[in-house]
Amino acid sequence: MRPDRAALVDLRLVVWPLGVTALAECAAWVLLARAEGVLSGAWFGHPDLLGATHLITLGVLGLAIQAAGWQLVPVVTARPPPSGWSRIAWGCNALLVGGLLALLSGLWRGGPLLLVGAGAVIGGLTLRMVAVVLALLSAQGRGLTRAWLLAAEGALAAGLVFAGALVAARAGHSVLPDHLLGIGRHASLLLGGWVGGWILGLGGVLLPMFAVAPEPRGALHGLAWLLWFGGLALGWPILWALGAAVAVTGLLDSLRRRARRGLEAGVLGAALGLLGLLAVAAIVGARGLGLAAVALGLTGWGLPFLRGVALRVVPFLSWVHRFGEHPRRAPPVASLLPRALPGLSVFGSAAAGVGVAAALWSGEPLLLRAAGTLGVFGTVCFALTLFIVQLRCRLAALREGGVAGMEAS
Repeated sequence: MRPDRAALVDLRLVVWPLGVTALAECAAWVLLARAEGVLSGAWFGHPDLLGATHLITLGVLGLAIQAAGWQLVPVVTARPPPSGWSRIAWGCNALLVGGLLALLSGLWRGGPLLLVGAGAVIGGLTLRMVAVVLALLSAQGRGLTRAWLLAAEGALAAGLVFAGALVAARAGHSVLPDHLLGIGRHASLLLGGWVGGWILGLGGVLLPMFAVAPEPRGALHGLAWLLWFGGLALGWPILWALGAAVAVTGLLDSLRRRARRGLEAGVLGAALGLLGLLAVAAIVGARGLGLAAVALGLTGWGLPFLRGVALRVVPFLSWVHRFGEHPRRAPPVASLLPRALPGLSVFGSAAAGVGVAAALWSGEPLLLRAAGTLGVFGTVCFALTLFIVQLRCRLAALREGGVAGMEAS
């Protein structure tokens, strides 16, 4: 899984969107901290809560998966990026960010911006989906990983149909029959299907690689795929919950069999995210897919896991871009990371997820505000970590006689 130079894309396609995710997450935690309607159950139609939800789902989870995918799809498929890959990536990133801003404006102010933003987001994600699916279908090998990702893209397609129908219904136009139109289907397909499929599909490769551990057992990971997407397709939450439990069991078993070494902050964040997914599975198994499961899935599973992966991927990719041609004179990848900030970032993210769950359980607004404060703290630590990694990488390249493309002879 070590990418060669031919498989690399412009590093800015990954790093810049991750910087935007940090801004989006900060804003989401601020809105969530004051959206007390979530505790009373009056959440649908609440502007602050809807804004926070879309900032996390699209501005953090969606944008992070999209940004990482531009690099990870060529790595997984073991092929150079297809022709026009970077141009498509820049366009899709712009549509997603610009559409999200318009969508948020429409949620608060109403008017045509809601439709414009939704159209831009759906269009950008659809274009990206076509490019990714074509790349995955044309590759060979890693069949189980590609099965996870292809099924996730299928869930995205279905989730976008429901998203468009919900926006149309809000604007007074009926697209789907009332018995089919529901926020639960939209949330389960996008959060459980697309986000979850990418996290676990790539997690089965990336997490063992980062932890120097064997990959999860194929039979277990395949069974998890069958239960996970079978539950989503049939609308059976308990089946999905069983798939989640099997997937977590397989990945944690892989970590248990890792080489004798300590868990770094990135791997720890991903492992905490897996525990969050196990908690979501328990809630869904006991109570069905409700607000508590969705909220904990967003804050206690998706955010910590992707935070952990980003803390491992960004330093490694930055190192490869700067020093891949001259590895002998390069500093260790670990030296690019600051000492305390990655751990504080993971702590803030995980503690915020626990705080949201506790607030929903107790109905205490103070806990929700505390969760928002911890979330902002963790996100700021993450943004500073990204900045320091890029700064140290550039300074190290200058000390070694040049920057990428301008090496001293």
